[in-house]
Amino acid sequence: MTETPYATIEADAVRQVRNDNDSRVKLEGIDFELLVNDKVAMKGRTTEQVDLPAHGTGLLQLRARTTGEELRGLIGPITGRYLGGDTRFTIRGTAHYRTFLGVVIDIPFSANAKTIVRQ
Repeated sequence: MTETPYATIEADAVRQVRNDNDSRVKLEGIDFELLVNDKVAMKGRTTEQVDLPAHGTGLLQLRARTTGEELRGLIGPITGRYLGGDTRFTIRGTAHYRTFLGVVIDIPFSANAKTIVRQ
């Protein structure tokens, strides 16, 4: 029996972001991972630079990628959720920010969410 390689799935999305700072923010890019119960489900990045005016908004063009193997590893956590378990979602990554001096600074970020099934 031969093994079939897993497919790769890519998705594009647009997300509006807000800059609450008193000065303009120029994002060179963002790299991120989406984890479900501490397992990587998807990896992604922005596809272009974003210039956010002070107290303004802008659009992030996101591209995410996952493999069938990564998705296969999520079957347990996803079915467990429907069977009464909790599911933890984490997004973590690095924002690449260009300062007014032209220097790019890498800023790590992380956010968590948890679903709780009540019966």
